[in-house]
Amino acid sequence: RYHSDHDALSNCFNRRTVIEALERLQARHGGAARCAVVLLDIDHFKSINDRHGHLVGDRVITEVAALLGRGLDRATPLFRYGGEEFAILLRDAPLAQGVALAERLRAAQAAGDLNGLRVTVSIGVAEWRAAEGSIDHALARADRALYAAKAAGRNRVVADDAPAPASPPETV
Repeated sequence: RYHSDHDALSNCFNRRTVIEALERLQARHGGAARCAVVLLDIDHFKSINDRHGHLVGDRVITEVAALLGRGLDRATPLFRYGGEEFAILLRDAPLAQGVALAERLRAAQAAGDLNGLRVTVSIGVAEWRAAEGSIDHALARADRALYAAKAAGRNRVVADDAPAPASPPETV
């Protein structure tokens, strides 16, 4: 079971488990539920692989995952969402709490040293509220905020506090 739920390189939960966690969160909570969605991406990861090789790139993913994991409490899972991208779901947390956590993680990573290699992360944060509908909207907004952080120079946190799009009216 462990190996089916975890990424072998980073020991984080894998992408399948984040999708399942999102589905469970959406299905089991009422209209008052909320969740801060945090997406993180290692800055300039392709150039790390190109300059130092894929073994160093793998080591960077492993070390970043370990540092992120140390910054979370035991009840908050860390997911490897994609190649060099990670996700955190803070259940029952408002946007401000997600942003505060993201900034602590960003600062800890920026202060770190991976054998002389400076590695930073860019982070996007959005809030989902059950009353707004699908959690996919919050995930898309967190992704948009992540890309905004990268476009603004990387090594930063950007929050997307735009409300979820209104659902179209039902037709009879």
